[in-house]
Amino acid sequence: MKKFIYTILCSLVLLSLSTANAKSSVDGSAMLQKLDKKKSKITLENALKGKPTIVEFWASWCGSCGESMDMIGKVQKAKKYNFVPISLDEEYSMAYEYFGNVNKFRKTLKKISYFDTDQKMAEMFSVPRLPATYIVDSSGKIVKSYDGKVDKKKMKKILADLAKVK
Repeated sequence: MKKFIYTILCSLVLLSLSTANAKSSVDGSAMLQKLDKKKSKITLENALKGKPTIVEFWASWCGSCGESMDMIGKVQKAKKYNFVPISLDEEYSMAYEYFGNVNKFRKTLKKISYFDTDQKMAEMFSVPRLPATYIVDSSGKIVKSYDGKVDKKKMKKILADLAKVK
């Protein structure tokens, strides 16, 4: 019985964390580092491009993140959607090298992927676990969040939800 109650409480905490930021705004001046040889920096506002955007938090050590990145890479290939994949790896090199020996879908994402240098993005979005996916509207408000692996079914749901956002 104690295990059951503990499981319920943990589930409620995770649920509240994953929905806590719904409809909250993000700080557009927060800095990200591009995963390129120059290690150039960009504001979150510039990465969002004033469009409804799917923000995906991932890490090179996260197995489910790799599967999610493959799904996002397949969708990104059509270039219809604005994606902002953000690595939460401890070191820039881990995130950068992740794209070295991977499939064609993830290689598409390297050009648009970023590194959260000081973990402020993870804090701002209240990322409960990896992978974590958010829809941000054109004004920079988080309107929907999803945690866990993005498979084909979940991606259809995310894209349907994104289509409703202005």
